[in-house]
Amino acid sequence: MPGNPNHLLNDPWISTVDGDGDPRRRTLPQVLAELTAGRELEFTALQGHQQQAWYAFLVQLCALVLARQGGDLERDAAAWTAALATLGETPTAWQLVVDDLAQPAFFQPPVPEGTLAKFKRQSASPEILEVLIAAKNHDIKADRFGVAEAEHWAFALLTLQTMEGFLGRGNYGIARMNGGFSSRPETALASGLGWSERLRRDVPILLAQRDGLLDRLEYDEEGVALLWLEPWQGGSNETLFLEGLDPFFIEVCRRVRLTRGDHSLDGGIVGQVAPSDASRVAAKELSGNVGDPWTPIRNKDAAALTVSEGGFHYRLLSELLFDRKSYSQPAALEMRPDDRGDLLASFRVLVRGQGKTGGFHERHIPLPGKVVRRLGQEAARQSLAEDSQWRIEHVRETQKKILKPALLMLLQERVQAAPGLNWKDERANPWLDRFDQEVNAVFFECLFRDATEVSSEGQPLTAEERNVRWKQKLYDMAKDIFKAASQVLTPSGIHRFRALARAESYLESRSKQLLIPSHPAPSTPMEGMAP
Repeated sequence: MPGNPNHLLNDPWISTVDGDGDPRRRTLPQVLAELTAGRELEFTALQGHQQQAWYAFLVQLCALVLARQGGDLERDAAAWTAALATLGETPTAWQLVVDDLAQPAFFQPPVPEGTLAKFKRQSASPEILEVLIAAKNHDIKADRFGVAEAEHWAFALLTLQTMEGFLGRGNYGIARMNGGFSSRPETALASGLGWSERLRRDVPILLAQRDGLLDRLEYDEEGVALLWLEPWQGGSNETLFLEGLDPFFIEVCRRVRLTRGDHSLDGGIVGQVAPSDASRVAAKELSGNVGDPWTPIRNKDAAALTVSEGGFHYRLLSELLFDRKSYSQPAALEMRPDDRGDLLASFRVLVRGQGKTGGFHERHIPLPGKVVRRLGQEAARQSLAEDSQWRIEHVRETQKKILKPALLMLLQERVQAAPGLNWKDERANPWLDRFDQEVNAVFFECLFRDATEVSSEGQPLTAEERNVRWKQKLYDMAKDIFKAASQVLTPSGIHRFRALARAESYLESRSKQLLIPSHPAPSTPMEGMAP
């Protein structure tokens, strides 16, 4: 539909900056042509928490075209325009605002009843589609868009439709998460953080897993691919089943229509939302285990990973990277035979909860080439898993048996011995959390360094040498935390110096017992302390 200013295939309104720093607005086919050719772009109107949804959309779109129509990933804008037009079946599928309610619009299913009477929630701001739940205006500005342009609406729309969970009756979530209060994570290996290099790695991965998904989950090779093409009145009898969907289906979870006219003072876009009686896709019993290439699966109950508000903590990442007993890695996080050199393990998620957002979490772990090779070998990977696990145990031991009682001695200055401490005293917790955060920052760097370095004789470090190195690191960090805490927690009364001396002595003696066994530990009356 040439001339329509809201058509993704024909009109350039996606704001981009190329590798030379030149700004330019592009059509969706032009974006795909650049990225599939290996030329990097940045999307200047895209918000941080929307990047995952936009990336997954681009990858799934490419995979759908190649699976359905064949051909090469790298093609020019004209070829991508033709391919997407065929995939969309009707020109309005790529149009942001469509007056005819019987026709689909971009991420907006047709409205069979022919009226928007049930679409009672409406706003002239894309905020109506926002997946973030902020308690205060300073969390994220409520009217941060100013004058919203078409791309702001498009990014908000596709993020809502492909990433949102349950938000009260009539507002159901996507199939690619473990329950309505969960989230859809992105976990993958990549050679870098560029959009192009990630996309060019992940599209072939999706295609390679297609046959397995067709067999395991009984998807339909010719099933519905773009769920916004299907009419949806919101009834419970309209639920779609996986057996009728393409393995790479791009879903919608809410009834939305964008309009123009009476509801907008300047004739701009107005978003209108209606409730539904059931989830659009019937997959509740699968707990998010529907073949998403970026989502790890928990082995004990075959459920998709749910990330907590703590984000991608080193304990969770250790399980995702090394421990095959806890999680099955998604296709994008698995090693490929042609993986060479340094890689990144990339993790993103917008954590959701019951009526709240737990933050957007993003972490990238550098994997040196030597580590990459080890991850591709079962015995070497298992060795990393074991090293990682005992390091985590040493962290727990340092927190519970060394740092926490030493801090409590500062706070409870009249206590003469560790068994008499009040272990429920929470005043030491911020410092224990700070210790854990410092461990989190260096955990993998130390693990990979010790796993790949060699001794002065040119031999790999022994398990004992690696053990000593890590314990020494924990001792140094615990001592620094204690020193900082003592400036704040030490009481000001007559017992101050006695409490500080007793706590310092305890820290040193227990550290020598548990972390630095090469030094003889002095006798201490603190033995038999509660953990």
